[in-house]
Amino acid sequence: MRKTPIANRSHTWPQRFWMQVNQTEVCWLWIGSLKSATGRNQYGMVRFGGKRISAHRASWLLHFGEIPTGLCVLHKCDNPRCVRPDHLFLGTNSDNQRDCVSKGRHRIGDRKGEKHPMALLTNSEAAIIRCIYTGKRGEVTRLAKQFDVPRKVVSRIVHHLTY
Repeated sequence: MRKTPIANRSHTWPQRFWMQVNQTEVCWLWIGSLKSATGRNQYGMVRFGGKRISAHRASWLLHFGEIPTGLCVLHKCDNPRCVRPDHLFLGTNSDNQRDCVSKGRHRIGDRKGEKHPMALLTNSEAAIIRCIYTGKRGEVTRLAKQFDVPRKVVSRIVHHLTY
């Protein structure tokens, strides 16, 4: 990987952007600041117009202009650090989810209860909550405090929406 030149205020925004890109034969990889949405995928991040946005969205803006409201910038190559314009395409959030499933990256939907990566309780703790829940006023709040989880988690457990 090449060393990144130091950007300064005399560089234009596109110059500063391209200083953070390593153009390989396949993908153009963002080598600047990274942010993980899930702890696994490292998306490039850049400051654009006073806001932090994904580097692949910034690449779209540089090459194609505005992103219509409600659309996402998706990767054909499945590389979250890629900013190569011909590897990017626009789609809705539903398109993004379908793309994720079709490429075998959707791992959360088949993980239920404690196997879900964002689970706050074990299956046993959820079963205990269901057993001791009587439906009395304020009980969801009390159980949430007892198990140190948000009220919504307890509510979803006792109504059999999760776990």
